[in-house]
Amino acid sequence: MLPLHPEEELPSMPLMGHLTELPSRLIRSAVGFAVGYAVSVTFTHPLWKFVCRPAAQALTALGYPPTLYVVDPMDGFNIIWIGFPLVLAAFLSAPWILYQAWAFVAPGLYRGERCWAGVFLVAASLLVIGGARSPIWCSSDTG
Repeated sequence: MLPLHPEEELPSMPLMGHLTELPSRLIRSAVGFAVGYAVSVTFTHPLWKFVCRPAAQALTALGYPPTLYVVDPMDGFNIIWIGFPLVLAAFLSAPWILYQAWAFVAPGLYRGERCWAGVFLVAASLLVIGGARSPIWCSSDTG
């Protein structure tokens, strides 16, 4: 193993410093998620219409009325005003939450490990975007 240069040594932080930093990072992440949820709830109705458009087109093509029905009286509320905004908030706040995780972990990494983290961040971002886009590719003819 190669010896480390003095500037590459890990910074030392006492255990209490780590224990006091972790809750602040978690609280910042939760606040970021709450802001994402508030933004999501604000735009839920137009986004829900956009999401339902392919289902309405498919139902119309099959000769059915283009209306989505709910089985339980609370399903419409739970899906449209709670579940859907939660998923949107997760996508909107993911960069902020990942930044908070990075800010907590990065001081303990060597310079070479930090360089690899950028590669993994780009790869993970592309995979998340591809995973979010794949249902649209699979369900539409034009993709």
